[in-house]
Amino acid sequence: MTTFDYVMVGKALRNKRKEKRLRIEDLADENISTSTISNIERGHHSVTPEKVEYYGEKLDIQLQDFAQLVQQIHETDANTDFILYTIQNTLDLGSPREQKKAIKKRLETLKIKENTPHYVVKLFLKGRYHMINRSMTQAINCLTDAIRFSDDFPILTKMNIKALSYYDLGRTHHYLNSFESAICYAEMGMQCYNPDGEVKTIIYSLKISQVIYYERLDNIEAALKIIHELWKEKEFIQNKFVQLSMYEVKSKILKRQKMYDEAIAVAREGIELARINLIHERAFELWLTLASIYLHQEQLTVAENCLITADSFKENVGNNYLLISLHTFFAVLYLKQDRSQEAHTSAQEAVRLGEETNDAPRLTLALISLGDCLQMNRQYEEAVTTYQRALDIANFHEFKPHQHVTLMELNKCLKHVDRIAYTQNLEKLLELNLQLSDSRLMLI
Repeated sequence: MTTFDYVMVGKALRNKRKEKRLRIEDLADENISTSTISNIERGHHSVTPEKVEYYGEKLDIQLQDFAQLVQQIHETDANTDFILYTIQNTLDLGSPREQKKAIKKRLETLKIKENTPHYVVKLFLKGRYHMINRSMTQAINCLTDAIRFSDDFPILTKMNIKALSYYDLGRTHHYLNSFESAICYAEMGMQCYNPDGEVKTIIYSLKISQVIYYERLDNIEAALKIIHELWKEKEFIQNKFVQLSMYEVKSKILKRQKMYDEAIAVAREGIELARINLIHERAFELWLTLASIYLHQEQLTVAENCLITADSFKENVGNNYLLISLHTFFAVLYLKQDRSQEAHTSAQEAVRLGEETNDAPRLTLALISLGDCLQMNRQYEEAVTTYQRALDIANFHEFKPHQHVTLMELNKCLKHVDRIAYTQNLEKLLELNLQLSDSRLMLI
C-alpha cells in the first residue's frame, strides 16, 4: 500500500463516518477495534496501512479515493483558515462598532463542525470578540472551552491557541478587577507557550500583562523583576504595543521609586516611539504618565502642558477607562492651582467614566480626587460620603495605598462631622501607617 497523510486521511474518514451518522462502535468488528478506529481518525501513525484501508472500505471508500478526499479537505480547510484569519485581523485592528457587529454575524454564521481544530479557533475568536465588547461571562466561557479542547489537536499547539486563550482570559479578569486571577492565567499561558510555534510575540504579551497586573496590585518588586528581563530583550520584541507598555510601566515604577529624572527619560523615549509609529492611544498613556511625574515634582506648568497634549489625543482613545486618569489628573492639577470649580468638574467626569467602565483602581482614585474637591470647599458631609465610597472599593479589592490615603482624608472630614467615627478610624489608620508610607505619592 502506498504511503499517505495519516492525519488528513483520518480526518476524511471521520467526516465520512459522521456523514453516515455512524458511531465508532457501529463499525468495530473482529478485525478492527474501537480504539484502532479512534487512532485512525486521530491520525496516529501506530496503525498499519492495511487497517486504515480496511476501515475505509467499511465506509465505502476505496484506497484510490483517499487522495481526492484529502484534496477536498485541504481546500475546505484553507478557505476556513482564511476566513478565521480575516476575522482575527479585524478584531485585532480595533474595528469600529459597525464592523464588530459584522464580525459577530460572521462568527455566528460560520459553520464549523465540532471536535475540530477550526472549531477551537472559532471558540477562541468568539471569546476575544466578547472580551472586546465587555461581555465578560461569555468571554470566559468561550476561552475556557478553547483551552479545554485545544489539547485534543496537536496542530493547535503549533498555533499557540492555548497560550493566546490564557492571555485573553487574563485580560478578561483584569477588566473584572480580579488581578490575582489575571496573574495566574498569564503564568499558565507562559507555561504552555510553544517557542517553536506560531505567534511567537505572545510570550512578550503574556509577560508585560503580568507586569501590569503586578503593578495594579502594588507588587512593585515582582513587576520590576519581569521588566528587567523584558528590557534585556527589548530589541528583539517586534510588537510595538508591548514595547510601549514596557516604557509606560517602567516609567511608573521609576516614579514610585522617586527616580524622577530616569522616569522622565523612559517616558519621553516611549513617547517618541509612539510618535514614530503613529500609535495614538499609547502616546496618550505615556503623556499621562509624564504628567503624573511632573505633578509629583510640583512642576505644575509642565504637568499641565503634558495633560493638554494628552487631551489632544483623546479622540483616538478606544478604551474609555483610560480617560478616567486624564480627568483625574486634571482635577489634581487644578486643586494644586486653586482652581476649585474646574477641579470639581474634572473629578465628577472622572467618577462618571469610572462608574461606566468598572475600572476599580481608577474609579477609587477619581472618587478620592472628588472628595478632595469637596473637602477643600468645606463640604465635609459630602466629602465623607465620597471618601467612604472610595474606601469601600479599596477595601473590597485590598488596594492598600488607596485604603491609606482614603482613611487619612476621610478622618480629616470626620473630625468636623462625627467625632466618634473619627476616633474609631484612627486605629485603622495607624495599622495601615505601619505598612505604608508616601501613599499619596503612590496613587498618581
